[in-house]
Amino acid sequence: MNKDSVEQLIDRYLAGTCTSKERTLIERFYMDEVLNRKLPENITDPIHAKDAMWKVISAQVNPNHTPKKKKTLNLYRNIAAVAAVLITVGLVLYFYPQNKINKTEQVVKQNRAIGINPGGNKATLTLSNGEQIILNEVDSGVLANQFGVVIRKTKDGQLAYNPAREYLLGDDLSYNTISTPNGGQYQVTLPDGTSIWLNAATTVRFPIRFAGKQRNVSLVTGEAYFEVAKNKKMPFRVSSEKQVIEVLGTHFNINNYADETSLKTTLLEGSVRVLAQTGTGKRNVILKPGEQSVVATELKVEKADLEEVMAWKNNRFTFNSMPLEGIMRQISRWYNVDIEYKGGISGKEFTGTISRYANVTQVLNMLELTNLVHFKIKERRIIVMP
Repeated sequence: MNKDSVEQLIDRYLAGTCTSKERTLIERFYMDEVLNRKLPENITDPIHAKDAMWKVISAQVNPNHTPKKKKTLNLYRNIAAVAAVLITVGLVLYFYPQNKINKTEQVVKQNRAIGINPGGNKATLTLSNGEQIILNEVDSGVLANQFGVVIRKTKDGQLAYNPAREYLLGDDLSYNTISTPNGGQYQVTLPDGTSIWLNAATTVRFPIRFAGKQRNVSLVTGEAYFEVAKNKKMPFRVSSEKQVIEVLGTHFNINNYADETSLKTTLLEGSVRVLAQTGTGKRNVILKPGEQSVVATELKVEKADLEEVMAWKNNRFTFNSMPLEGIMRQISRWYNVDIEYKGGISGKEFTGTISRYANVTQVLNMLELTNLVHFKIKERRIIVMP
């Protein structure tokens, strides 16, 4: 791969003739490189920009200036893709007005003082007797002991249900509820070893102990990722308002926010049966890994974008041609801010990725660099404008 070949790829991107995969990769790396300031800002000529980018690439690929060795085809293509993106960033930085960059930096500094911070481990546990424990305000250690199960906050800030002895017999179950606020997330391990990760604004209700023929849990609202412990004798069921998930042991994600247009279940590993209540009646499907069920007026199955679906659990925002409204809902929940729209912004889609622990203004800056949308921040309200 030489510089001319990379420039040809860039030319195809700028002309709009590159493939969708090339476009997505270029735009996502572009966002990441600009925000992390890995490229020089004092470039005033596009040819010098390409030269500077190529120096960055050469230094990364061959830092000690040793003779090049023959690479595999896959590595060859990966380096080419990264090189293409880096040069793209140089070109865009050149054409992007410097006064807009300076203005954005001022906004970032200004709004850091406002205190709009990213979310973190925050949740409230409601015991069967109604007692509430704010988990982010208590020290690690034993929180309660109910029905032979020790409820503990671990040193790394998780909630764990550990059976102290054999479960008490009987069919009557007592339930606990864990809820995360806007700007919160949490992880809980149930007595059977099943782990649940809760995203912001999520509520999960579960029994202190499992008894009978099934393990029943409710995702009341929000989004949660499940890694279910295997137990063929006791299937695991997750109930939501419009569906029930049945599994034996598997990994899956459910997005059940009330302000989203549909309920989505994404399977990463194993197999699940989705029983849905739709406008046309009850239906059920069995998902395979990499598939996603979508429940709205009807039940349908589609190929899932696993990277985008699991980004929140991996502490990232990832948008692959996502509508702006969907992005802003995620920002609202994670940063605990209100969103106000002024002017027409519908139909605009964005591609990018950034850490969920970035300052909110860094996320907005990433979107503003497209010049398709602009933002103002007033206290804890983000105003979205064309």
